[in-house]
Amino acid sequence: MCCLPQSLSKLLLIVFNVIFFVLGLGLVILGIFLLVDDSVILQFAGKLPLGSDVVEEGVYGTSWLSNFAYILLVVGGFFLVVGGAGLFGACCNSQCLLIVVSIPEI
Repeated sequence: MCCLPQSLSKLLLIVFNVIFFVLGLGLVILGIFLLVDDSVILQFAGKLPLGSDVVEEGVYGTSWLSNFAYILLVVGGFFLVVGGAGLFGACCNSQCLLIVVSIPEI
């Protein structure tokens, strides 16, 4: 059975964790943008063939866009922490961090 060399497996681990980290950072930035300035998204959503009550008001009278922004922040924060810990664990050869990171990635 052929195994990957240690340097190639470390490189793959670093690349995938950089992807997780950048994805998490992008989701957090998008979530913050939606919370701060939602007029651009609402302007675009107003052109969709939906009723105005669907676009402006969500469940329980809260804005669906702010709910979506909070979900993006939570998911992005999770990806950011997992990707950052995996990247740090791969670069510094921290076995403890690599074990902790491997649990949510499964």
